[in-house]
Amino acid sequence: MQITTTAIAFLSLAAGLWICGFWFLKVWRRSENKTPTNKKISLLLTLLFANFGLQNAIMGGGAALFPGNPEALYWSLAISHFFLITAALIAVYTSYYIFSPHLSPLFPMILAGVVGVAMHIGTILDHPLPYITPAGGIEWNMSYWLSVLVFLTLFISIGGNFYIFWNLFRRAKTKEVRNLAFILALAAFLGVVNVFIRLVILENESVRTRLFDLLLATIGIIFIGALLIWPLARRWLREVFKIKTAD
Repeated sequence: MQITTTAIAFLSLAAGLWICGFWFLKVWRRSENKTPTNKKISLLLTLLFANFGLQNAIMGGGAALFPGNPEALYWSLAISHFFLITAALIAVYTSYYIFSPHLSPLFPMILAGVVGVAMHIGTILDHPLPYITPAGGIEWNMSYWLSVLVFLTLFISIGGNFYIFWNLFRRAKTKEVRNLAFILALAAFLGVVNVFIRLVILENESVRTRLFDLLLATIGIIFIGALLIWPLARRWLREVFKIKTAD
């Protein structure tokens, strides 16, 4: 079985997203004394990252298990798009719930749903048959119009993430929250740029697949580093510092 860069990239990002979702889940479970609003925000963010993680895991799992099977890769793409639609709806609702609770999110959610359903129907009608490129990645082989629909759905979902965490970064009162919000906003911004380059701009399949996989893996590493590795390293450094000062 060939290990593709696409499988590594999507699975890395899925791991990072699930770590982030688990972090918000812990916040939600420990929020007994918090207001109902804060508890609901933590739950919504948990669901948002869980959906994103599952969507990327399906893509990465298909690329890892069936790299040479175009039909299986197609089904991985089609199934993942269902969770992408869900993520877009959650992102829109969460954005309104946090920053514009007095406004109804119904119209933008309907708009996101229409774009997502059009993308899903387009995936079925287009029925792309992905394949491995000479660079060792998966070319999903979508038509340009389908790529644009996928980009619009991703723009709504990832853009919603950027809007949420950029505004949290601007409004945060503590350095720790500001740093975390900035990292998550930066990852979302890079995600939007990455899918725009991959789905809208670049035409050379080998170049766009290689660049997309590299940036996708980088975003996954940002999540893992910010939410798992760095806190553990910082805790370890503090313990070492205490031991040295005690000596």
